[in-house]
Amino acid sequence: MAHGTKEAIVECTLQLAAKKPLNRISVREITEACGVTRNTFYYHFHDIYEVVTDFFETEATAIFGEKLPLEARLLNFLGLCAGYKGVWLNLYKAIGYEQFSGYIVQHIHTLLLSAIGDQEKYRPEDLELVCAFYEEAICGALMRWLRSKRNLRPEDLMQMLNRAKYLFEGQIEDALNRSLQ
Repeated sequence: MAHGTKEAIVECTLQLAAKKPLNRISVREITEACGVTRNTFYYHFHDIYEVVTDFFETEATAIFGEKLPLEARLLNFLGLCAGYKGVWLNLYKAIGYEQFSGYIVQHIHTLLLSAIGDQEKYRPEDLELVCAFYEEAICGALMRWLRSKRNLRPEDLMQMLNRAKYLFEGQIEDALNRSLQ
């Protein structure tokens, strides 16, 4: 029951967050929408931001755990973001550029490092440089996409992501392997 309750809280929160900024959503709205008590909400989550963070971290961790080339996993992460544009945009509006971009970069950094096996064989400064490059590229692409007024159809977005996957496949591993020379 608790597992279903937590999922219901997440789903209701995401539905509300797709419509308005998180700082304008109350716990009461969420609990009424999913039919749970306030205590139940706080049993599972500290606050509304934790609900959204927990959802995206869980999904992103699953994506980065897939047995695919690293670039494919990064692009799948962007695909996850695309599916929740309203939520991302309203999170951005609620916390501002600096905090939002810091949040994105921090999580992408952690996920990149977890996806790169045998890190000890690379020069630490090269590993950090490659991670920083991709963190900024992904965050920049996400921010540009959020601020754009253009609504891409899901098939347009998938076509664009597949093209990017084709163009960039193997680039991270190539850069890190150059570190070994």
